[in-house]
Amino acid sequence: MENSAVGTESDAAASHRLPKSPGQQRLPGRKKEKIPPPEPFKPTSEQITQVEERYKELAIPSEFDGIRSQIAQELSIPKKAVKQIVKNLRERESIPSWWETQTYKGDNEEKEKIQTAYQPYLPIPPVGVHRKIADELDLKPGIVYQAIKTIRSELNLPPYNDPELHVEEFEEIKRKAREAREAREAAKAALAALAAASASEEQATTPAPADEQATATQPTDEQPASSTPADEQASEPETSGAQVAAVGSENGEAAQQTAE
Repeated sequence: MENSAVGTESDAAASHRLPKSPGQQRLPGRKKEKIPPPEPFKPTSEQITQVEERYKELAIPSEFDGIRSQIAQELSIPKKAVKQIVKNLRERESIPSWWETQTYKGDNEEKEKIQTAYQPYLPIPPVGVHRKIADELDLKPGIVYQAIKTIRSELNLPPYNDPELHVEEFEEIKRKAREAREAREAAKAALAALAAASASEEQATTPAPADEQATATQPTDEQPASSTPADEQASEPETSGAQVAAVGSENGEAAQQTAE
């Protein structure tokens, strides 16, 4: 009988258990899909012709500052592409740029200071010497550049040195530019990874919805119900009352026997 009673209680408790819901297990945060960068703009042959023709129209009698921005806006072509098209055109037809057509507009005193700082670098000054002198004299690099052009003309020197004399310098400049670009890309990738990690951590710490919390608090197969079913709890007070009544009845019979 006792085994039968225990089995009945186990069956009653099992009837209140709910199957384990997959929502009780936290799913890992979804990783954002990496969006590949857009491909660089490639102008068509027709667009190249349009840029070249418009540049020649605007560059007469000489190029002016902002000509590339104007062409890019008029033809709805990225400025970067316009600059490359104009560069190729100028190199192919030996057209001087706006920067090269500018003349020095400073006074003689300023020019003498620049010449004094420039002459020690002759006969083959390094690439970017105008920036070094500009830092030394606290002047704008553009002003120093135009002054050096005038100074070289007065000294019967060619406007520019032969690029072959600066091959190593150009390679060094390219190397530094490449390293700087790689450093920027690495920093950008590190920031993107940090942002993705922060987003995943935020998703992991976000509380579950109310229905998942309610499901998690209900007993499962691994966690049996700790409370007795309601019908069994309700029968306990009735049993206790019957026992008290029986004890009272026995005491009353004993009292009567004593009185007799």
